[in-house]
Amino acid sequence: MFLLSVRIHWQPFWSTPAARGELRRLTAGDQKVDAA
Repeated sequence: MFLLSVRIHWQPFWSTPAARGELRRLTAGDQKVDAA
């Protein structure tokens, strides 16, 4: 969750509503990588 909030601050692009779905998909992949 911490990395997610940091990533949002780093990339203003994710502030756009159109990118939220993409962000959710990317974060889901990141969680799988972190778990591994």
